[in-house]
Amino acid sequence: MSWEFVLVLAFGGAGAFLVLRGYLRREPQVRGRAFLAVVRLSALLLLLFLLLDPRVPGTGAEEGEVWVVVDGSLGMSAPDGEGRSAWDRAVERAAEEDGRLALFDGAFRSVSRTGLEDHEPERPWSELAGGLRSALEAGAREVVVMSDLRIRDRASVRRVLEEAGVPVRFEDLSHPVRNAGILEARFPGSLSSDEPVEVEVDLFGESGEAGDSVHVEVREEDRVVGGWAFALPNVGERIRRSLELPPPESEGLVRYEVRTTLEGDAFPWDDVRVEYREVDPEEGVILLSLRPDWEPRVLLPALRRATGIEGAGFLALSEGRFLPLAVSGDEGTETVDESVVRESLGQADLVVLHGVEEGAPEWLEEVAQAAPRLLVLPYGSQGAALAEIQAEGPDDGEWYLDGEVPSSPVAPYFPDPIPGVNALPPLGRALSLSQDPEGAVPLTIRRDRRGAARPLFLLRQDGERRVALALASGFWRWAMRPQEGRDVYRRLWAGISAWLLEDEIQVAGMDVRPEERVAPWGEPVAWRAMGWEGQELALDLERLREGEVADVMERVVEVGQDGRFSLEVPESGTYRYRVLEGSDGEEVVVGEGRFDVLRTSTELSVSPVGTEELLPEGEDWVVSEARASPGFRLRTHPGPWVLLISLLCLEWVGRRRVGLR
Repeated sequence: MSWEFVLVLAFGGAGAFLVLRGYLRREPQVRGRAFLAVVRLSALLLLLFLLLDPRVPGTGAEEGEVWVVVDGSLGMSAPDGEGRSAWDRAVERAAEEDGRLALFDGAFRSVSRTGLEDHEPERPWSELAGGLRSALEAGAREVVVMSDLRIRDRASVRRVLEEAGVPVRFEDLSHPVRNAGILEARFPGSLSSDEPVEVEVDLFGESGEAGDSVHVEVREEDRVVGGWAFALPNVGERIRRSLELPPPESEGLVRYEVRTTLEGDAFPWDDVRVEYREVDPEEGVILLSLRPDWEPRVLLPALRRATGIEGAGFLALSEGRFLPLAVSGDEGTETVDESVVRESLGQADLVVLHGVEEGAPEWLEEVAQAAPRLLVLPYGSQGAALAEIQAEGPDDGEWYLDGEVPSSPVAPYFPDPIPGVNALPPLGRALSLSQDPEGAVPLTIRRDRRGAARPLFLLRQDGERRVALALASGFWRWAMRPQEGRDVYRRLWAGISAWLLEDEIQVAGMDVRPEERVAPWGEPVAWRAMGWEGQELALDLERLREGEVADVMERVVEVGQDGRFSLEVPESGTYRYRVLEGSDGEEVVVGEGRFDVLRTSTELSVSPVGTEELLPEGEDWVVSEARASPGFRLRTHPGPWVLLISLLCLEWVGRRRVGLR
């Protein structure tokens, strides 16, 4: 019996005794109220039990079930030299086990033996911690895991095993697979038609023989632009090779395909990488950072995804030198002088100034005043002055975002209230406005979630000129948080940039396009459609095979209030799209181009983990101190929930009987 169980039982018994003693000494009407107090106290104690989630002695499963969890990752389908895969062996072994079958391929679900035989592995990675935890919480007496043990979340699996109160056995179904694959292919952020293209390719492989080599081929559109042969890496080894390609012959958006070829390769899902790059792009967004910080690295890609406009940046160094920052993060080591930075800022559609404080270059004021669209993220009140806004501070402390969304041009990009706002990390160094704000305030913040609300941004328009000023720092922390944090960060800059660049987007035809030109298979493709919020668009898709149209699809989509929508694409491949909008009975093309949906997995780059790495004792079975009586987690049993609902209903009926509301 766990200590939580004993503690709550002791407090609950003492409370019930005191209430019951008062109940016996009172008049009948008072007894009724005392009875309701007992019911209410019982409901609160039961709820406390459920929150503490103690382990209750007993089997916790019907007849002490054994759960057989099968790994549904794509690597399980790789055949050995005899043509048999780990998945084939898992299906056979599962039929021999006397237990309840479950499949884990991102979602944990119970399956029949027939359903398991008909299933095909699809998940790109082996991540087993979630499936193990689900089986244990379901009250399993024993758990058998059937996997090739190419586990990516090894640390999480180990933590689950350390907390397990039941035996967990691993069936190692791994085998050598003859394979060569591409872990990553890194291209420059943008390309020049006058310069060679430098590409770095990370390769991995296994089950090679002496003298084996892997061939790497690169295509620019349909043209082969390079081919190389490298020694096949050993199992668990990753090698990086630099490839030099000729200057691109195509214009605009160019598709590159990097492919590996190995005789007898048994796993095709890691052989291809696809990248799209712009040739001679016009940089529409230029960022200048005067302080070393994480913000520029995160902000530049966010602005590019939100606007579809190419961007670049510069980091100020000492002695008037600047380090170029690329959207892709592939910065070089060559610096540029002040004249290059000033020229780039003067030609930008959107100028972004980060980390501005006292001692900034004098010419920066001239650049800021000339910028038709300006976004300032200052480090002090001197930075706010560049936006012609008077501010005081900064005030240190922890500043938290308010969940309520004021009326502003950015409001359609946020649900009201903002979900998950309490999980966002705090911002820092908040500035306060010297007078009442003249402009739109899209979001507000509070120190330590208390006190008066302060503007987080100020949006001002003077004729055709638009300026956005951030009044706090540290937004990049939101982007580092999964789910809600990244979503708030994306919505923030999508709304700010859409307002700043509204006219430019209209002039450019409001190009509707996928957020990423290469999307993973099995997930909805995310699209951006700035300027078409709340409207319906017609989408024509053509799936290409060897340059010919293999399939045609038509869809009607509704754009969300944040200027985005998603689309399910059933098959992997290269797609050509046209987006149409109907106005006055005529259809107008508002977006066209190409994108790829790539089914890929680099699971075989991970070597099978030995059970000794998961189990310190080196045994087949993991047994905690609770093995003799494994029990189950209280919240996984339906009984407490039924009792809690019954107590609440009983209290409601009792209150009506004694005349309470």
